[in-house]
Amino acid sequence: MTMLPWAGVLRSRRGVAAVEFAITATVLLSILFGIIAFASTLYAYNMMEAGVSEAARRMAVAEANYSASNITCGAGASNTAGTAENIACRSLPKWGTYTVNASLNCTSPARDAVVTLTANSSTLALADMYRRIYNTNLVAKATYRREGTCP
Repeated sequence: MTMLPWAGVLRSRRGVAAVEFAITATVLLSILFGIIAFASTLYAYNMMEAGVSEAARRMAVAEANYSASNITCGAGASNTAGTAENIACRSLPKWGTYTVNASLNCTSPARDAVVTLTANSSTLALADMYRRIYNTNLVAKATYRREGTCP
């Protein structure tokens, strides 16, 4: 029985480890980067919640004023200090842009201080995915009852 010239190549085990590593590394790196993207979005959302909560609380106890228009904050944004919007912006991560809206409802009996913060498009990878799935933006909102009388 004669052996074919390429029969030794077919039985060779050289390079098998490299091929197996390439297959498993692709899957493992995809999972790793997915975990990092999810964690960064969860961190940003947690900071959004903390920022709006603090801003609404300060508006409710009359420690902070608010501006009548939306402001955008994030990396490189410069805003005047002291407003509720800027209080909400201070806790945000610097890798994205966000839109903040604060309002004070002084109608009786409500007197609610409301702060809404929205992650702008392409701010976070999973925020874009959230927008595509639920057809809405990643939003954090806090409402506190104002103490005392409205201005």
